[in-house]
Amino acid sequence: MLDKIVAFIRFFKYNTHPARIESKARKIGLFGANLALECFRDERFRTLSNFKNLDAEEQNRIFNELTVTNVVMAMLLVEQNIRETNVSDRKQFLKAVREALPDYYVNFLRRIGISEEYVALWDKLIAMRYDEYVHDMGEFRREFWSAEDRELAELALHNNVVMFQALALGLYSHIVRGKIKKGDPLYVRHIQPYLLGAYRGILQRI
Repeated sequence: MLDKIVAFIRFFKYNTHPARIESKARKIGLFGANLALECFRDERFRTLSNFKNLDAEEQNRIFNELTVTNVVMAMLLVEQNIRETNVSDRKQFLKAVREALPDYYVNFLRRIGISEEYVALWDKLIAMRYDEYVHDMGEFRREFWSAEDRELAELALHNNVVMFQALALGLYSHIVRGKIKKGDPLYVRHIQPYLLGAYRGILQRI
Protein backbone atom coordinates (compact mmCIF):
# COMPACT_ATOMS: atom_id res chain seq x y z
CA MET A 1 0.00 0.00 0.00
CA LEU A 2 2.79 2.38 0.94
CA ASP A 3 4.57 1.65 -2.34
CA LYS A 4 1.44 2.61 -4.27
CA ILE A 5 1.12 5.87 -2.35
CA VAL A 6 4.78 6.72 -3.02
CA ALA A 7 4.34 5.87 -6.71
CA PHE A 8 1.26 8.10 -6.94
CA ILE A 9 3.05 11.02 -5.25
CA ARG A 10 6.00 10.68 -7.64
CA PHE A 11 3.67 10.50 -10.63
CA PHE A 12 1.85 13.64 -9.50
CA LYS A 13 5.05 15.52 -8.62
CA TYR A 14 7.09 14.51 -11.67
CA ASN A 15 4.37 14.29 -14.29
CA THR A 16 5.90 15.16 -17.68
CA HIS A 17 2.66 16.26 -19.29
CA PRO A 18 3.47 19.27 -21.56
CA ALA A 19 1.24 21.59 -19.51
CA ARG A 20 3.07 20.61 -16.31
CA ILE A 21 6.48 21.12 -17.89
CA GLU A 22 5.46 24.49 -19.33
CA SER A 23 4.17 25.57 -15.93
CA LYS A 24 7.52 24.77 -14.30
CA ALA A 25 9.46 26.47 -17.11
CA ARG A 26 7.21 29.53 -16.77
CA LYS A 27 7.77 29.67 -13.01
CA ILE A 28 11.54 29.59 -13.43
CA GLY A 29 11.71 31.74 -16.56
CA LEU A 30 9.49 34.55 -15.35
CA PHE A 31 11.35 34.73 -12.04
CA GLY A 32 14.61 35.28 -13.90
CA ALA A 33 13.07 37.80 -16.31
CA ASN A 34 11.45 39.81 -13.52
CA LEU A 35 14.66 39.85 -11.51
CA ALA A 36 16.55 41.12 -14.56
CA LEU A 37 14.00 43.91 -14.95
CA GLU A 38 14.37 44.88 -11.28
CA CYS A 39 18.14 45.06 -11.67
CA PHE A 40 17.81 47.03 -14.90
CA ARG A 41 15.63 49.62 -13.15
CA ASP A 42 17.76 49.79 -9.99
CA GLU A 43 19.19 53.27 -9.48
CA ARG A 44 22.45 52.02 -7.98
CA PHE A 45 22.97 49.68 -10.94
CA ARG A 46 22.31 52.53 -13.36
CA THR A 47 24.76 54.79 -11.57
CA LEU A 48 27.52 52.16 -11.44
CA SER A 49 27.01 51.23 -15.11
CA ASN A 50 27.00 54.86 -16.27
CA PHE A 51 23.55 54.13 -17.65
CA LYS A 52 22.39 57.69 -18.30
CA ASN A 53 25.25 58.27 -20.74
CA LEU A 54 24.39 55.25 -22.87
CA ASP A 55 22.14 55.39 -25.92
CA ALA A 56 18.88 53.42 -26.09
CA GLU A 57 20.41 50.57 -28.11
CA GLU A 58 23.18 50.06 -25.56
CA GLN A 59 20.71 50.21 -22.68
CA ASN A 60 18.58 47.52 -24.35
CA ARG A 61 21.68 45.40 -24.92
CA ILE A 62 22.44 45.51 -21.18
CA PHE A 63 18.89 44.43 -20.34
CA ASN A 64 19.22 41.54 -22.77
CA GLU A 65 22.46 40.42 -21.11
CA LEU A 66 20.88 40.51 -17.66
CA THR A 67 17.98 38.42 -18.90
CA VAL A 68 19.85 35.86 -20.98
CA THR A 69 22.30 35.22 -18.14
CA ASN A 70 19.39 34.18 -15.92
CA VAL A 71 17.98 31.94 -18.66
CA VAL A 72 21.35 30.20 -19.04
CA MET A 73 21.80 29.97 -15.26
CA ALA A 74 18.45 28.19 -15.02
CA MET A 75 19.49 25.76 -17.78
CA LEU A 76 22.79 24.99 -16.02
CA LEU A 77 21.20 24.59 -12.59
CA VAL A 78 18.61 22.17 -13.95
CA GLU A 79 21.41 20.19 -15.61
CA GLN A 80 23.25 20.08 -12.29
CA ASN A 81 20.12 18.76 -10.57
CA ILE A 82 19.75 16.10 -13.27
CA ARG A 83 23.26 14.85 -12.55
CA GLU A 84 22.76 14.88 -8.80
CA THR A 85 19.41 13.10 -8.49
CA ASN A 86 19.09 9.33 -8.24
CA VAL A 87 15.32 9.37 -8.60
CA SER A 88 14.48 8.22 -12.12
CA ASP A 89 11.12 10.03 -12.32
CA ARG A 90 12.66 13.29 -11.15
CA LYS A 91 15.53 12.93 -13.62
CA GLN A 92 13.12 12.53 -16.54
CA PHE A 93 11.03 15.44 -15.30
CA LEU A 94 14.06 17.71 -15.05
CA LYS A 95 15.28 16.71 -18.51
CA ALA A 96 11.93 17.81 -19.93
CA VAL A 97 12.14 21.10 -18.00
CA ARG A 98 15.69 21.69 -19.27
CA GLU A 99 14.54 21.29 -22.86
CA ALA A 100 11.55 23.58 -22.28
CA LEU A 101 13.37 26.50 -20.63
CA PRO A 102 14.89 28.23 -23.70
CA ASP A 103 11.81 27.44 -25.79
CA TYR A 104 9.52 28.91 -23.15
CA TYR A 105 11.31 32.25 -23.14
CA VAL A 106 11.40 32.47 -26.94
CA ASN A 107 7.69 31.62 -27.15
CA PHE A 108 6.99 34.14 -24.38
CA LEU A 109 8.50 36.84 -26.58
CA ARG A 110 6.19 35.77 -29.40
CA ARG A 111 3.15 35.91 -27.12
CA ILE A 112 3.87 39.51 -26.10
CA GLY A 113 4.13 40.57 -29.73
CA ILE A 114 7.88 40.67 -30.37
CA SER A 115 8.69 40.39 -34.09
CA GLU A 116 9.95 37.06 -35.46
CA GLU A 117 13.20 38.69 -36.52
CA TYR A 118 13.93 39.71 -32.93
CA VAL A 119 12.72 36.35 -31.57
CA ALA A 120 15.16 34.55 -33.88
CA LEU A 121 18.00 36.72 -32.59
CA TRP A 122 17.04 35.86 -29.02
CA ASP A 123 17.03 32.16 -29.85
CA LYS A 124 20.58 32.49 -31.16
CA LEU A 125 21.66 34.63 -28.18
CA ILE A 126 20.53 31.99 -25.68
CA ALA A 127 22.41 29.25 -27.54
CA MET A 128 25.50 31.44 -27.91
CA ARG A 129 25.66 32.47 -24.25
CA TYR A 130 25.02 28.89 -23.11
CA ASP A 131 27.97 27.63 -25.17
CA GLU A 132 30.12 30.52 -24.01
CA TYR A 133 29.43 30.04 -20.30
CA VAL A 134 29.90 26.26 -20.49
CA HIS A 135 33.29 26.91 -22.12
CA ASP A 136 34.15 29.50 -19.46
CA MET A 137 33.25 27.02 -16.71
CA GLY A 138 35.77 24.60 -18.19
CA GLU A 139 38.42 27.32 -18.23
CA PHE A 140 37.78 28.30 -14.61
CA ARG A 141 37.86 24.64 -13.54
CA ARG A 142 41.28 24.20 -15.19
CA GLU A 143 42.55 27.39 -13.53
CA PHE A 144 41.41 26.18 -10.12
CA TRP A 145 43.01 22.74 -10.65
CA SER A 146 46.35 24.30 -11.59
CA ALA A 147 46.44 26.62 -8.57
CA GLU A 148 49.23 25.95 -6.08
CA ASP A 149 46.94 26.84 -3.19
CA ARG A 150 45.21 23.58 -2.17
CA GLU A 151 42.00 25.23 -1.02
CA LEU A 152 41.74 27.13 -4.29
CA ALA A 153 42.44 23.97 -6.28
CA GLU A 154 39.65 22.15 -4.46
CA LEU A 155 37.15 24.72 -5.74
CA ALA A 156 37.38 22.92 -9.09
CA LEU A 157 35.33 20.14 -7.47
CA HIS A 158 32.47 22.49 -6.62
CA ASN A 159 30.36 22.96 -9.74
CA ASN A 160 28.23 25.68 -8.14
CA VAL A 161 31.33 27.81 -7.44
CA VAL A 162 32.69 27.32 -10.95
CA MET A 163 29.29 28.08 -12.49
CA PHE A 164 28.72 31.22 -10.44
CA GLN A 165 32.19 32.56 -11.17
CA ALA A 166 31.80 32.02 -14.92
CA LEU A 167 28.35 33.62 -15.04
CA ALA A 168 29.21 36.59 -12.84
CA LEU A 169 32.41 37.50 -14.63
CA GLY A 170 30.85 36.80 -18.01
CA LEU A 171 27.86 39.04 -17.35
CA TYR A 172 30.10 41.81 -16.01
CA SER A 173 32.35 41.57 -19.06
CA HIS A 174 29.40 41.84 -21.44
CA ILE A 175 27.88 44.79 -19.61
CA VAL A 176 31.14 46.78 -19.75
CA ARG A 177 32.05 45.43 -23.21
CA GLY A 178 35.22 43.80 -21.95
CA LYS A 179 36.53 46.90 -20.16
CA ILE A 180 37.06 45.05 -16.88
CA LYS A 181 38.39 46.97 -13.88
CA LYS A 182 39.82 45.26 -10.81
CA GLY A 183 37.59 45.90 -7.79
CA ASP A 184 34.91 47.59 -9.93
CA PRO A 185 31.96 48.38 -7.60
CA LEU A 186 29.59 47.40 -10.43
CA TYR A 187 30.93 43.84 -10.23
CA VAL A 188 31.60 43.57 -6.50
CA ARG A 189 28.64 45.46 -5.06
CA HIS A 190 25.94 44.77 -7.59
CA ILE A 191 26.46 42.01 -10.16
CA GLN A 192 27.70 39.40 -7.69
CA PRO A 193 24.87 40.00 -5.13
CA TYR A 194 22.34 40.21 -7.97
CA LEU A 195 23.37 36.86 -9.44
CA LEU A 196 23.53 35.27 -6.01
CA GLY A 197 19.88 36.22 -5.55
CA ALA A 198 19.06 34.80 -8.98
CA TYR A 199 20.96 31.60 -8.16
CA ARG A 200 19.10 31.04 -4.90
CA GLY A 201 15.73 31.97 -6.36
CA ILE A 202 16.06 29.68 -9.36
CA LEU A 203 17.17 26.76 -7.17
CA GLN A 204 14.07 27.24 -5.00
CA ARG A 205 11.85 27.01 -8.09
CA ILE A 206 13.41 23.93 -9.68
